[in-house]
Amino acid sequence: MGQHSVLVLGASFPPKKAESVLTALLSTDVVEPIPVGKPEKVRVVEEYMEMLTSIKGKIEKVTSSLDIKYREKILRFEAISKKRIEVHEIGDAVKRLAEKALILEEVIKQLEKRAKLTKQIEELSTYERLLAPLEKTGLDLKDLFEKRQLYVRIGIIQEKDRKDLEDLFRRNNILYTFMHSLDRDVFIAIVSMKQKERFDRLLEPFSIEYITYRKDLPSNVDEALKYLRDNIVKLSAELEEIDYRLEEWKEKHFFEVLALNEAVDCLFKALQKLANSIVSPEENRLYLEAYIPAQEAEKVKSKLEEAGASVEFKEPTAEGAPIFFKPTPLVKDVRKSILSMYGWPSVNEVDPSFIMLITFPLFFGFMFGDMGHGLVLFIAGLVLRYFGPEKYRSWSTLLTLMGICSMFFGTLSGELFGTHIKLPGYHPLIELFEDHEISPEGVNMALGLSLLIGVIHLIIGFMLKSVNEFKQGHAIKAATKSIPILVLYISGVIVVGSTDYVHNIIPKYLANIFLPLIPISILIIVFGEPVVSLLAKTHHEPVSALIGEGVLELMLSLLEMLSNTISYIRLAIYFVIHSVLTMVVNMAWSLGAMGLPIVIIGQAGIIVMEGLFAYIQNIRLHFYEFFSKFYEGGGRPLEPISLKGVLSQIIFTK
Repeated sequence: MGQHSVLVLGASFPPKKAESVLTALLSTDVVEPIPVGKPEKVRVVEEYMEMLTSIKGKIEKVTSSLDIKYREKILRFEAISKKRIEVHEIGDAVKRLAEKALILEEVIKQLEKRAKLTKQIEELSTYERLLAPLEKTGLDLKDLFEKRQLYVRIGIIQEKDRKDLEDLFRRNNILYTFMHSLDRDVFIAIVSMKQKERFDRLLEPFSIEYITYRKDLPSNVDEALKYLRDNIVKLSAELEEIDYRLEEWKEKHFFEVLALNEAVDCLFKALQKLANSIVSPEENRLYLEAYIPAQEAEKVKSKLEEAGASVEFKEPTAEGAPIFFKPTPLVKDVRKSILSMYGWPSVNEVDPSFIMLITFPLFFGFMFGDMGHGLVLFIAGLVLRYFGPEKYRSWSTLLTLMGICSMFFGTLSGELFGTHIKLPGYHPLIELFEDHEISPEGVNMALGLSLLIGVIHLIIGFMLKSVNEFKQGHAIKAATKSIPILVLYISGVIVVGSTDYVHNIIPKYLANIFLPLIPISILIIVFGEPVVSLLAKTHHEPVSALIGEGVLELMLSLLEMLSNTISYIRLAIYFVIHSVLTMVVNMAWSLGAMGLPIVIIGQAGIIVMEGLFAYIQNIRLHFYEFFSKFYEGGGRPLEPISLKGVLSQIIFTK
């Protein structure tokens, strides 16, 4: 049901044919290389990966500096033009990507120039900030700092440190002066050259920014400040011009760079996976293995043999072998968005995606039954399908189907945004309200329908359990446990349905047919496996232990049948709650026009919150009630290497 077996492809080829063979593999889009512990290094592959790494480095330098990132919008109304790169071999692809990367060379030079200018401006600004407190003092830094017998220190401190520093200077007979500027103080302190080291140690505990003499600047403080400020303005203008040109370039080449980055990344990862799967079993011979869908075997074999490889196929033996899932429309979306959360089907399991395609939207629609609310979900699904991000497209299928089912159940109950619609000649099948009061008959109808749905759902689960056990080679277990439990459940439901407690909804004669099957099923569950083991002489446990296991399984099965069936009542409960809440919100219409905002916000809140609650309960019914009967989800999907991305695609042509 949707899942197909895979084969292990083995390809043997000489090193000189490596590029053509790997090209053939990449062109298929259905191959998943099997990694090995110690792969053989292939020179041509190593060279291409080094070239791609170099290109990747340039791209990352540009994208990180210019903040070029692909940000998927919630809704995108303009189509993205995917870049198609058509090549003959891997070498051609690398060459084409390198050519496309040439647009980065000039911008990298501009970025380097920008970085250099930014550094210069920072250095000049820092020195300008240090000299600013000395403005209009007329100090000549060269005269101060180049006196041979004297050691001069000019520093900037916080105002709070001034008193402590003055005390230090006085105690040590140091010649000093202070100047105040804003919240900072500037000191000039002079000692003899012999006291230099001791003086520096005395200043260590303080947080001081020192002013030094720079020979590349005028020695006069005022002239130096003018020179610094003029240069800062000049360099800032240059920097602004570069930023403008870079922004223009970014706007023009934004998607081109992203597409190039994606193409390089896809090709590098593909080559890396192929490289990690290659071994050299003999001199001048390379060999690799990969998983491929069985249905693609002949097609892939033909391509590889044409490229110069000898090909063989074998059945996978490893436990981690993947499964190929045919991308059936609608089903693949349910599998990806819902089933994958629980786990992918294994080889010997039935794929429940086809069933969930029907039951998941149906259950949600029951709990969310309203024509108006369903229409909102339906429209939201269509908008997400055609204008939403590609990674969320699978959810659009679910939203659309859930919206359709919600409208269906809304039609059954005659509800439109919580308003009971009365159409000529149509009487709702599940009428929850009668004269603005809850109708017991409508509630009973909803409860009965939810139990009926639950019974059918569980019967399908029990049936699939039997199918799985036959597929897994457990025919005896299926015959002595799964099938009798299925018969016991069906018989029990029919017998209970024929009683007065449920208004004899099932005919008595039908119950009389199924009634004898109940004790027969119980006997088979308890004694079936022990009897078969004795007859076949395959038992390894005492017969009493097998009987005890049968009794225990019977009791657990009965409890599960009861609790699981009752659990489906939540479908009706949420259906009623949804209708009641919507009706309560609509009471705001009694306020007239003032009630409109309350109704709109209330309806939106119900759609969001009730939709979330219905979704969670739906997940629970499927994952716990349904899957617990037959499904483990221990498989994994085939993950073929692909050169197809969101913005780019490398295509190999002959």
